[in-house]
Amino acid sequence: MTPRRKMSFQRIIRLRMILIALFAVFLFGSLVWRMVYISMAVPELREYVKNENSTRVDQVIPKRGQILDRNGLILAESIDAYALYVNPRALKDPEMFAAAVGSIIEVPEKEIVEKIKKNSQELFLTIKRKLTASQYQDILNIRKPHYFDFGFEPDQRREYPKNKSAASVIGFVGWDNYGLSGIEFSCNHYLQGIPGKKIEYQTFMDDRVPLSSDILQKPVPGYNLVTCLDYTLQNLVEGILEKHIHQWDARGGVAIVIQPKTGEILCMANQPSFDLNQGGEFIQQPEYSNKAVSMNFEPGSIFKPIVASAALEEGIITPMSLHQCNGRINIADKTIECMLSHGEQNLSDIIRNSCNVSFVGIGMKLREQMYRFALRFNFGSQLPLELYQEKGVIPSPSSWYETTIATFSFGQGISATPLQMAMAYAAIANDGMMMKPQIIHEIKDAAGNIIQAFEPKLIRKVISSDTAREIKVALKNSVQDPRGTQAANIPGLSVGGKTGTAKKVVDGRYVDEKVITSFVGFFPVEDPQYVVLVSIDEPKPSYEAYGATVAAPIFREIVQWMQSHMLINP
Repeated sequence: MTPRRKMSFQRIIRLRMILIALFAVFLFGSLVWRMVYISMAVPELREYVKNENSTRVDQVIPKRGQILDRNGLILAESIDAYALYVNPRALKDPEMFAAAVGSIIEVPEKEIVEKIKKNSQELFLTIKRKLTASQYQDILNIRKPHYFDFGFEPDQRREYPKNKSAASVIGFVGWDNYGLSGIEFSCNHYLQGIPGKKIEYQTFMDDRVPLSSDILQKPVPGYNLVTCLDYTLQNLVEGILEKHIHQWDARGGVAIVIQPKTGEILCMANQPSFDLNQGGEFIQQPEYSNKAVSMNFEPGSIFKPIVASAALEEGIITPMSLHQCNGRINIADKTIECMLSHGEQNLSDIIRNSCNVSFVGIGMKLREQMYRFALRFNFGSQLPLELYQEKGVIPSPSSWYETTIATFSFGQGISATPLQMAMAYAAIANDGMMMKPQIIHEIKDAAGNIIQAFEPKLIRKVISSDTAREIKVALKNSVQDPRGTQAANIPGLSVGGKTGTAKKVVDGRYVDEKVITSFVGFFPVEDPQYVVLVSIDEPKPSYEAYGATVAAPIFREIVQWMQSHMLINP
């Protein structure tokens, strides 16, 4: 027997190399054939090859910044989402596709089919944006893309974890990730970030398939905004406000809490409110606007301390000047009345008694100086604040009649926003220094680095510290005197403030059945740390609705909670 010759090692290696090469040629050929088949043999995709514009450059949406409360709780954030698209030219069965995805994306099947058939010549058609991760997965579990007949694009979805809290203040973002109201709108330039760029392939190019993409420039995420709002306080105040509005069957209301020494707004509560996660349903309805800055109303008697401040500052009266009230006063063809004849009163008395007659007498002496001081307190102009706002109306002296001077003196015939009134009282509480109202505390980048910190800023000194002190004493007396507003009085806490009840103007005349009741107060009077304003719109029945009966109890309930939870000293 002839012995078998052993195969040499070199021959084995050469044979293996040949086999590998043959396999590689086979694999490459298969891939080429697959590409040719997809691009030429599948009729629905031939348009990709015919398309002269083989690529296009599109934007990459940047991650929108967060909005947080002063303690870092998230009030608004953007999360990853998906946009569902179809290629109407490649999608063979619009009806079956609609039946598969309609219930998942919450769009009627008929609407999906009609949209696809109406755009049958398009290569890319968005069906629904802002899909959640679970919706994305549910669709893929039911149906997979077939020759690029549908797919998903990266998208973002704005979410509001605290739902209704500070809804009108935070605001709402539209489908294009652009702010439409509130902080989302006014600070959009901080929040939106810088878009990136990507190249999208419309045809087969090299190893790229249609509708694939490469990033050319990464997007820059938006800044995070840390607000001055205290979520715990905000949530509490909104609950108190909602309860009392329901009890009084009122149209709505607003409550504001400010730190007078810094101008920081800790709370800006509005009722009725709405869930920001369904914000699109409410964004156009005025009853859900931010009343703190958008409600123009005649302040009525809460304006009287402003007039008293002007009179003291100009030396027209002193704290002990006596004012005579016989129950009525005639100015031109108008008779202005008090509810009763108050007799002789000093400054504290006329503020406590809210004496219209005495304030008309003061106003007739001040005349145009009332207008000058109103402007100094920032009435009639917008406050420097990162929110859209109304500015109120202070008529120019050139249009005044004698009766205008009279009504001006007790807050009628003019208009202001709740925030303007709150900031005016904050200036009095802060020894005459009006601070810039502050809703944004810090701006941070996505890594948490502070880009800008907002420090307290003085707008101007509106009255002297002596005048402010005398007004604070009078306002303390207005609450804590046994004849004062006991509904706002809190035993053991030094509180000052003033009530207001103003009839609303409808079709050019005052209507008894429609009033706005208010109370503005601060505490502790000797070193005020907080100013709280409450205004309730159209409480019912109007004949029982006054600042003392409606707004003052709400003020007291808010302050009592603050006293027990915020370490407030008497």
